[in-house]
Amino acid sequence: MYDHAPIPVREGEQIVHAVHARIAPTLAEVVIIVLCAPVALVLWLFVHRAFRSATYVITTQRVLAVEKRGACSEVAIKDIQRLRTFRGAMMIHAAETRLWLPRLPDGWQFETILNRVRQL
Repeated sequence: MYDHAPIPVREGEQIVHAVHARIAPTLAEVVIIVLCAPVALVLWLFVHRAFRSATYVITTQRVLAVEKRGACSEVAIKDIQRLRTFRGAMMIHAAETRLWLPRLPDGWQFETILNRVRQL
């Protein structure tokens, strides 16, 4: 179902939730592209890169963003200091890093699940 490399799971860690990021742009994003960035329509390569396939995974110990090529960004759940959630995106602020999760199908549901895991 997912077209990325296997996610290495640490000892005692379980995957709690995984959601595939939207690939197609929303209607609002299409309007912005058509009105504000006509060059992007000509340069399809840049648009394709902006909407590349990604999977966002919540485990019992960390939040991961996994791309098709296997590139992975992660934040430990214990290090999360602040969440900034939008309908379709989330910014996770940790002690030393930030993790941006664009194109979430439902950012608030993802935050709810993450908060429940943080309380365990």
